[in-house]
Amino acid sequence: WQHPFQNIALKQWALCKCGEIMKYSQGKFICNCGYASKEPLLQGFHDYRLLVYEWITNKQFRSFFNIHNEDVANKMLKRLGFKIEGKTKSRKYLISEDIWLNNRRDLYWNLSEFRD
Repeated sequence: WQHPFQNIALKQWALCKCGEIMKYSQGKFICNCGYASKEPLLQGFHDYRLLVYEWITNKQFRSFFNIHNEDVANKMLKRLGFKIEGKTKSRKYLISEDIWLNNRRDLYWNLSEFRD
């Protein structure tokens, strides 16, 4: 089985309401326009699940969201409560169908302590 969008160049990373790419810093995504939020993480996971695949690895997560710290990414993925399959290097996380709709409130509590 091949995903229909696998050969399309996707605009990766967290996207701001203004359409620009946001950078992850000190527990949230920040845009050059001044907007800062944690919600682009959920929207990005939602988009990734729809356009790429329902499973994501730490490496894919860091690449997609432009997060450089592997430990921070690992803690974020664990805090989101995804179903986990595999161990260490082969570990992957199942992005739930309702990631964006049902987790918005909890995101602010669960990720508040992670800084890069």
